[in-house]
Amino acid sequence: MTKVLVDTNIWSAFLRRSKEEEQVLRRNIFELVESSRVAIIGPIRQEILCGIRDPIRFEKLLEYLDGFSDEEIVTKDYEDAARLQNLCSSKGIASSAIDLLIVAFAVNRGIEIYTRDGDFIRYQQIANLHLYEET
Repeated sequence: MTKVLVDTNIWSAFLRRSKEEEQVLRRNIFELVESSRVAIIGPIRQEILCGIRDPIRFEKLLEYLDGFSDEEIVTKDYEDAARLQNLCSSKGIASSAIDLLIVAFAVNRGIEIYTRDGDFIRYQQIANLHLYEET
C-alpha cells in the first residue's frame, strides 16, 4: 500500500479537536497510522508545531510527532514546486510555496494527499495530483 501525505489541516483537526463531526477524520487517521501509510514532511511538521504557545503542550506534541519520520524532500521537489507555482501564476491560480512543495512531493512519489484544503482541488488543474478520499 502506498503512503498518504497528511496535510496540516488534517493533523490539526486530529490532534486538537475531538468534535463529533471529526470522527470520520479520526477513524481515517487511525487506519492510516495502523497500516503504516502516514507520510509527513518537515514543512508540515513545522506548520503543526507553530502557534503552540504553551511549552508543555508543545513538548507533548513534539513527542507525539516524533513517532513519524520525515520523508526526504530532494532538490527536484523544490524545483518542481517552483515550476508549479509559476504555472499557477500564469493561469491565475492563487497558491503558496508550501502547498506546491506538498504537491510536487506527492506527485513525484505517486502518493495521495489527505487534506480538506480546497486549494488542492485547484492544483489538480495543473498537476496530476491525487487526493485521499475519506471513507
